[in-house]
Amino acid sequence: MRNSFPKISAVALGTPFLDNLASGLLARHETFNLGNTVIILPAEEARRNLLKLLTIMAKPKALLLPRTYIVSESLPLKRPHREGDLDLILPCNLLPDTLPIPSVYRDLLLGRLIFQWQKGPDQTNSQSLHRCLKIAPTLGSFFDELQSFQTNYLSLDDSFTSDDALHWESINKFLKIIIKQWPLILSEQIWQDPILYDQLITKLLIQHWEKEPPKNNIIVAGFTGNLPHIANLLSFIASLPTGHVVIPSLDHKLGKKTWENLPEDHPQHALKKLLVDLKIENNLVPEWFSPFGYSNSSAPPKHPVNFITSVFSPREDEQATNTGRKTSSDLTMITAHNIYSEAQTISLIIKEFLTTNKGDVSLFAEDQNLVKQVALQLRRWNLDLCNYIAHSPDPAGAGSFLQLVGEMICSAVSPVSLLSTLKHPMCTGHTSLTLFKNLRNELELKCLRGIRPEPGFSGIIASLNNSADKNRELITWLQSLEKASLYFCRLVKSKKAPLKSLLAAHIDFSIWLSETGKYPATRLWKSYEGKRLNQHLLSLCSTLKNSFIIEGTEYSDIFKCLLHNIPNDTQDFDTTRIYAYDPKRTLFSSSPLHILAGMNETTWPSFSQNDEWLSPQMRRALSLPSKKKTKAFANLHICQASTASKIVLTRSKVANGVQTTPAYHFARIENAAKKEGMHEAVDKSRYWDHMGQNLEHKTLSIPQSRRPAPTPPISARPRTLSATQIERWMQDPYGIFVSTILKIRPLRSIDAKVNPSDYGRMVHQALERFLQTYPTNLPPNPYQKLLEFGQISFRKVRTQPEAYAFWWPRFERLARYFIDQENKSRKHITAAYAEVSGTTTIDLPSGPFTLTTRADRINIRVDRKVDIIEYKTGALPTTPKILNGSKPQLLLEALIILNNGFEEIDTRAINSIVSTQLSGALTAGNRRTIEKGISTKATELLSTIIELIESFDNENTPYYFVPHNDFAPQYNEFEHLARMKEWIALSQKQRTEE
Repeated sequence: MRNSFPKISAVALGTPFLDNLASGLLARHETFNLGNTVIILPAEEARRNLLKLLTIMAKPKALLLPRTYIVSESLPLKRPHREGDLDLILPCNLLPDTLPIPSVYRDLLLGRLIFQWQKGPDQTNSQSLHRCLKIAPTLGSFFDELQSFQTNYLSLDDSFTSDDALHWESINKFLKIIIKQWPLILSEQIWQDPILYDQLITKLLIQHWEKEPPKNNIIVAGFTGNLPHIANLLSFIASLPTGHVVIPSLDHKLGKKTWENLPEDHPQHALKKLLVDLKIENNLVPEWFSPFGYSNSSAPPKHPVNFITSVFSPREDEQATNTGRKTSSDLTMITAHNIYSEAQTISLIIKEFLTTNKGDVSLFAEDQNLVKQVALQLRRWNLDLCNYIAHSPDPAGAGSFLQLVGEMICSAVSPVSLLSTLKHPMCTGHTSLTLFKNLRNELELKCLRGIRPEPGFSGIIASLNNSADKNRELITWLQSLEKASLYFCRLVKSKKAPLKSLLAAHIDFSIWLSETGKYPATRLWKSYEGKRLNQHLLSLCSTLKNSFIIEGTEYSDIFKCLLHNIPNDTQDFDTTRIYAYDPKRTLFSSSPLHILAGMNETTWPSFSQNDEWLSPQMRRALSLPSKKKTKAFANLHICQASTASKIVLTRSKVANGVQTTPAYHFARIENAAKKEGMHEAVDKSRYWDHMGQNLEHKTLSIPQSRRPAPTPPISARPRTLSATQIERWMQDPYGIFVSTILKIRPLRSIDAKVNPSDYGRMVHQALERFLQTYPTNLPPNPYQKLLEFGQISFRKVRTQPEAYAFWWPRFERLARYFIDQENKSRKHITAAYAEVSGTTTIDLPSGPFTLTTRADRINIRVDRKVDIIEYKTGALPTTPKILNGSKPQLLLEALIILNNGFEEIDTRAINSIVSTQLSGALTAGNRRTIEKGISTKATELLSTIIELIESFDNENTPYYFVPHNDFAPQYNEFEHLARMKEWIALSQKQRTEE
């Protein structure tokens, strides 16, 4: 048993680490009990993939899998407490009394301390708590680093900050205070920092094995000895009779001179230090297991490691670059135009590989947006991507639903947040699904589209109560929502609310929203993500104390931070062969295809020394790891990625409209390829760009568009139109086809901003109320009365202070102008009628045709003649356009007067038609009056309308979209339906070709 493995061995750089490790275990498992073997690994990905490989390689034989445990050597520690943690090796009586503090709770405590510091008397730029929570993980990482290397920050001389900016001095004071107080804060709650906990566990484990040496094999594999307590554990296990250390990615091909003089940023520098700790020379470390192979094959697979390793790990000889030329066919570099093109290219490469090869694909990326884009592109071939990178909640899952519910309540039930919540798949509104969908749709159309109602459920209910057609069932349902959310809303409005109470009320209301008679409360937690989220939130609720107070309005932002900090524990997909990993996990992939994506400076792991808590001088004074050491590990990860049979490196030229800079590793490999004359061979950007364009052309088949010219049957054509519709009919028949025949109405935006047309409607409403209340005589204070009616009309606008501040002063100015005009004109009239409806019917051979109108105002003068008045808050129509019928509103109203079409008006004598501008600008109003030739022009307009009707009574007459561009509507809401930009571009192209 003791001779089954060497005490210290290595997997050579250029061979897949886990494949080699699994092959060695299986080749010799007959000489020892594999089921009782303990294997300690540095990451969950390593543990998962090793067990998977052992299962695959052992087929068809049955196999007892080894016991695998994890102890992390990566900083910061974000790993949750798992079933494979190292402390499970210890007997129960040796376990420490303290537990590692959950990362999310540590961030809460640190964030609150930063917030209190920012609010101190010396700090002028105080931040909100949720912003401090975003900074808190960096402070936790700083603590991890200090504790890992056992650095005493309190010993730092203040002189190191004196020459720096003043903020470093302030930060230094804060750090010295918090480092003293932090252990006391944790001890009160029986917590311990995760690094200190791991150090304690390794110390207890070493003490336990010193007293009772293990009888079975202990294999520790994949570690670089980055952290001192890990290096101590490796040294101790190597000294055990049954202990074995497997070093990853050791480069045996380095010459003695090169090895002795390795620079600090060399990929092998950390391994050299580990070998010094283990007291063994580089040339004395044997291979872990050789020959290597799958299915008893002794030939190692071909890998392009020679070239990539030569870039980051140069050797004394010159053979590396020569062998690199032979492996250039397995290395591909792609520079895409943008992120979408990059994701499309990656998906095409994956699809091609899976079609022609066996094995998995590993995608290494830090940019979550890129990973999501790749996953979406793969869905076109029904391929799933298993994402092991820390990621945001599933948009259709419980996490995103809880987030939307929190945003809804914290935004005082704003229309967008309310509708987003109600349309989430998890939401059922605490009623039957059919009824819920009907109520939700009616709520959207009646209340949420357009100007925002008053805040809260009460504001929405009040808006529905004020509408003409009340839906009692909808109002009752909204009242039940208001009642269920009452406690949650009350906490959110509080300036000092316990986070624990907010979280509990949030969960309760979310469960209520997801319940129906058919779907119980457990539906929210049914999925794998839901179960994990439920467990996390319950643990957090039990951990939080009522003394943790926040401002209620910040809760949704704080909850996002809590949700973001949930440790990643992605569920495996049984059917997928595509996996996404963090770039620091290249060692633990056994895939034959590695894709390193998003290799730009902003989206690829950087080793820049931008530190929120330490200046470069302070870092050097504390002897913390330098930039070169961080760079060495990044170089090692790239070399480890090159163990695959095929390697693809991708980046995009533009991201979010900004030119990007290639990452250090991409640029260095690209420059080396150019130097060796290999760039044309490895750069496949043009090829894959062409493949992507072909894919788009095959997927999208867009027919050529032409100007719309529908010809509906006579029976479907309108026989009644209003004055406004007559004007539209003249300018854009297609608009009448869509709105009147197809009965399509454009929807307002949700939570729309107040626009000039809204202002016009509110002005008309205020004037209508005023004139209907005072049709004959003005009140004692007419200006104040009109302002009161204006306040009623502008009620919704008060929810948008910036819009109210802009439009209300305009209304005050036009109100003063309107009252001045009323004082002058009222002595000449006996009555004023507002918003008067009128109709007239034209008898034609094809059948009667009815014209309708709604006059803004008609005055009955003392001499029994009428003045027809039109109010405009925008530009006034010119007199020629009114008289020639281009703007037919006033002449059509005159025509209806002449035909006795208004029930309230019993006279046919017309004194004038007046177009009045009420803009409320610096010149508050203006009038254009026409008194002569009104009857004649109205009769001429009637002839024009009859010709128009008779033309469209011909079934072959099409309803063209804007037949004459010079006579087009000022605003056309159906332009997108007509696809105008497409057929205009096509017609211009055809004219150019001719």
